[in-house]
Amino acid sequence: MLNRKIMALGAGLLVSPIVSAGNINVGGVVWNPNSPLDMRMDSSFTQWFQRSNSGFDMGNVVGINAGNATSVMFGNYLYGGGKINNFNDANDIDGQPEPETDPPSFCPSCELTYEFGGIQFVENTAGGGDFTDPSTYTINWDNSYFRIWVDEGKDFNANADFNSDPDQMYKAANGDLFLEGKFEQVTFSNQDFAGGTLISTAGAGMFVTGGMAMEYFDTNDFYDAALDMWFDLSYSASSQFRVPADGSDVFFARASTGEVQGNTVPEPGALALLGAGLIGLAVVRRRRTA
Repeated sequence: MLNRKIMALGAGLLVSPIVSAGNINVGGVVWNPNSPLDMRMDSSFTQWFQRSNSGFDMGNVVGINAGNATSVMFGNYLYGGGKINNFNDANDIDGQPEPETDPPSFCPSCELTYEFGGIQFVENTAGGGDFTDPSTYTINWDNSYFRIWVDEGKDFNANADFNSDPDQMYKAANGDLFLEGKFEQVTFSNQDFAGGTLISTAGAGMFVTGGMAMEYFDTNDFYDAALDMWFDLSYSASSQFRVPADGSDVFFARASTGEVQGNTVPEPGALALLGAGLIGLAVVRRRRTA
């Protein structure tokens, strides 16, 4: 990793105008690696708890009501999915923002959706389990994952009522695999249950492990000082379960938003070729001076 960073830095000092001349296009997703925002993806999503841990399983989704709202997650797994609306400076709505960015739309003929799961809440037997008190439970992220999909079908409806149409969520997990990885650390804060709304914010470090865009995101450039660890990406999110006053179950969170931040490198292949070219020039120079 260090050698790659040194090579990229050295090559960039000499050839940055060439590298930054064009945008990157991977599977129809277009972005500028030299964007002022570096790399930031904003999204809207929904999430839920399910008893199984084998991918989306709508038959095992756990309902939340006023009687179990602060304990339903214990022993269960958190899953979710959504749509990415902004990628660097660009969004997926033509003509916005004004003036438009370069590129104006990051996915002009496609949609970028994602899924995550496998995050288990484990009750602390000594202190019980209380959603509003993180000291009473731990989070097991050993089997956690995230997958980002690029889909030409544009068939996912982020505004659907997932309680009445839960199968809509499967459409957030189809297409071609753009990026995948796992959560290495997950922390929850600001948990509250008041006025019929179960609220939480979350933060995480993420490692990239695969997908067609992996070589652009596998940078290990994000440092978490509190954990003294390096990650490829950082994740922050806020979500709400609106619990019905009549005691009936709600299954899916609404009003959920998330943000992924990190860094993308310019064309890795181009940098490798340029690095090889610089080595060749050095060899020629040595021969001429010999």
